[in-house]
Amino acid sequence: MEKSLKITGFLLLASCVILSSCLKDSPLTLDTAQTNNVTEFANTGSIATLPSGSAASRFSIDLGSLKVGDTASFKVNVDYAGADMAPQDISVVIDVDHSLLETYNEEHSVDGANYLAPPDDLITANFPITLVIPKGQQFAQTVIPVKLPADFDFNATYALPLKITSTSTGIISGNFGAALYALNVRNIYDGVYDINGYILREGDPVLSGNYSGYQVSMTTSGPFSIQYDHHPWADGSSVGGIDGLTLTINPTTNKVTVSCVTNPAVVNAPNYDSRYDPASKTFFVSYYWGAGPTNRAATDTLVYNGPR
Repeated sequence: MEKSLKITGFLLLASCVILSSCLKDSPLTLDTAQTNNVTEFANTGSIATLPSGSAASRFSIDLGSLKVGDTASFKVNVDYAGADMAPQDISVVIDVDHSLLETYNEEHSVDGANYLAPPDDLITANFPITLVIPKGQQFAQTVIPVKLPADFDFNATYALPLKITSTSTGIISGNFGAALYALNVRNIYDGVYDINGYILREGDPVLSGNYSGYQVSMTTSGPFSIQYDHHPWADGSSVGGIDGLTLTINPTTNKVTVSCVTNPAVVNAPNYDSRYDPASKTFFVSYYWGAGPTNRAATDTLVYNGPR
């Protein structure tokens, strides 16, 4: 019996030694400090979508408020990602690959993805572009300049599809070797506004009356138009039935036309000069809907407060 116990104990000890050796050789969790470096696109701004299936990742780039002819830029970063620094200068070539758009749209079709290539005149950089990650470092960056062309469609979803086509050292990442840069542009009227004025709901003394101290977000809907995210009644609650309430500005005269995507009855009030004052970034508008100007009506003063 004693001999049997000694043999069993020896076998258990040997098993532990072998198991310990195996665990050291094949760790159960990935330690990035023990992996080989790969060349990849690094975070630029906010990553909106991680790689999925064969679709690339997507970064969301805010180019700010622009009008035709205005310029802006955004940054594209590449990394020598892993435990080691670059053993020598590493040349990384990036280029446009339009096939990435079709693949992304197919992979994310359930989300309604419909990303298009930007207009030819929007991106003023010359591709392919070579970035150099210096020896002893892990990072390189290039700046992509843009200029807003006359054919830019503010209602389209544009994305610049980029791919790392070569690296002079190591390998290209399978997950982050390509990326879409979704380009978000707001027109010059877009922003958060302080709103005050008077609103009428026939026969309703609670919802009708003067209002002030509220804010609305005015969102780009075209090169010269913006939409209310909501409109307050006098008590601060939101008006129903006018979703998509829109101001369209004549850039030559600064006169404003009021309309509504969901309610064609919304029209400018007669005998009121609905207009935009660019010096103070203020809108003065009056309009009505429903059975007529004594049924539903509003007169708004909207003063620019800041960007959304």
